[in-house]
Amino acid sequence: VRMQRLKASTINNSSEFVGALEAQQRVSLQPEAEGRIVEILVSSGNNVNQGTPLIQLRPDKNQAQLNSAIARINSLKAALNQAESEFIAAEAEISREAAELELQQEEFKRTSILVSEGAKSTQDKDLEKRDRTSARAKFENAQKRINSAEASIEAANADLKQAEADADLDRENLRETAVVAPVTGKIGDISVKIGDYIEITDTLTTITHNQTFELSLAVTIVDTTKLCIGLPVELRTSPGGVPLVLVKISFIYPTVDTTSQTVLAKASFPNPHGILRDRQ
Repeated sequence: VRMQRLKASTINNSSEFVGALEAQQRVSLQPEAEGRIVEILVSSGNNVNQGTPLIQLRPDKNQAQLNSAIARINSLKAALNQAESEFIAAEAEISREAAELELQQEEFKRTSILVSEGAKSTQDKDLEKRDRTSARAKFENAQKRINSAEASIEAANADLKQAEADADLDRENLRETAVVAPVTGKIGDISVKIGDYIEITDTLTTITHNQTFELSLAVTIVDTTKLCIGLPVELRTSPGGVPLVLVKISFIYPTVDTTSQTVLAKASFPNPHGILRDRQ
């Protein structure tokens, strides 16, 4: 009888499935404004970062509107400054007229007393009354001017706020003439060319972020008894090939596909060396 010492080892009990790759970020790029293309700044297959300008539409009309809005803002600011200057002048004037009115009222009182005592004539009293009436009229006119200046300032402020809002809208419209990358990724086929007139419903190209993928697996009912969160998954591009990456099951769909009698499972992983592609 030959004796042999047994050694413990791990048995790799696995199942093979065909899965589909899906990029976690994929964008079908459409413009935010319609217009004619005057410049294409990238080529198909370029890698771009978020915010990179891709396509420029003709900005002439939008730029003219913005320039007009800025000119209106400057004009309204000048009008506001003028109204504020008039208000300051009106404040100074009403202070003078208030002091003059007070003085004339005191003069009228003194003259009235002197007239009653016989020290002055009735004519002097009439003259003081006239001066008091004139001072009161000047004070009331100054009050009207200060009220008018306040109304002008209020109206100028309202007009200025509206003009600034219009300018912000024009800036936004001008910004929308530049099509920029909303995400970082690789540019797909650019289906337009310089001179094309595009609308907001047109698809210009796609941007796919190929750095991270999600693998979708349709697992048969029989194999679901071994399926669990955290179960290791080896990604291969061919049966028996070298594993490209080792990940784990991160999601299991709670219901069964009634047509195929399978359960959807997913695993997320980085794209090793960029050799895998979206929808592979």
